[in-house]
Amino acid sequence: MAEAARFTLLQRIRDPSDYSAWREFDRIYRPKMVGYAVSRGVQPSDAEDIAQQASEGVLRGLANFEHRRMGSFWAWLRIIVERRVQDHFRKRHEIQATSMFLEAQPSDDPSLTALWDWQRRTELLRYCVMRVRNEVAPSTFAAFCALAVEGRCADAVASDLGINISQVYVAKHRVIRRIRELFNELSDGTLIEVT
Repeated sequence: MAEAARFTLLQRIRDPSDYSAWREFDRIYRPKMVGYAVSRGVQPSDAEDIAQQASEGVLRGLANFEHRRMGSFWAWLRIIVERRVQDHFRKRHEIQATSMFLEAQPSDDPSLTALWDWQRRTELLRYCVMRVRNEVAPSTFAAFCALAVEGRCADAVASDLGINISQVYVAKHRVIRRIRELFNELSDGTLIEVT
């Protein structure tokens, strides 16, 4: 396997000139950063600016970032976004109102952590499903959707697609396996359960 093929997205974005890695980073992480900022009370247009500033912060800080355990990148990114949110409120001269809000919901608030994690996993899973959709045959993805997403009976799916039942199950298994592989590759190794 080529050396470049072994790099994870996190490793690839260490090179600021790897534009495809940064486009992929933006596609995966921007919706999460924007959603988090909006959940903290930032207007959507300002949340886009915060996401951009956070991406710039990642670029500046990545040389010093040390991946110590699963999820450490996500925790680091969350700190960067939270700091940009706090900077936003300070710059908007809303210190008094914001300080009470920030004291009521500190950056390690479990509900905010859960929201951050849920947004991260949802956006990343959506991205992985769309990538896998483009990697497999249309009939394979159709069998997966009908069986795993829509919950249809395997007999009916096989009949509709003109394939046998075992092919329906194989298609579902292959798509789920590839989504899981891609998700784990892009998520610092955080395992997912997809049935």
